[in-house]
Amino acid sequence: MNTANTAIARPSDEEIARAIKAKRVKGGWLIEGRQAKTLWHYLKVRADFEGVKLGLSPAYLQAWFNRGTRWFFGVLLDDSGKLLSDEQQPTFFQHYLKAVAGMNPVSFRA
Repeated sequence: MNTANTAIARPSDEEIARAIKAKRVKGGWLIEGRQAKTLWHYLKVRADFEGVKLGLSPAYLQAWFNRGTRWFFGVLLDDSGKLLSDEQQPTFFQHYLKAVAGMNPVSFRA
């Protein structure tokens, strides 16, 4: 079996930044509300970038957060709901944080 040509190309920093910017313009950012809404928004933008569907609601994530879960699909949160890291997509995570820094909170509907 030839695996030389089956490597998955990683997106460039520029591609990641464009994808995040497109979501910002399209849907707005969510930095307000319950802890899980910010997590949900990050996971939604990341899932869209990865080409997969996020089938979880903010309420579902909030219920697990309330039970003490702080690790969701590679994303670590602190006790206040702040996003700390993403082991699955660390470069995307850094671009996301830069993109939302200094933005005015805008409601994002699930």
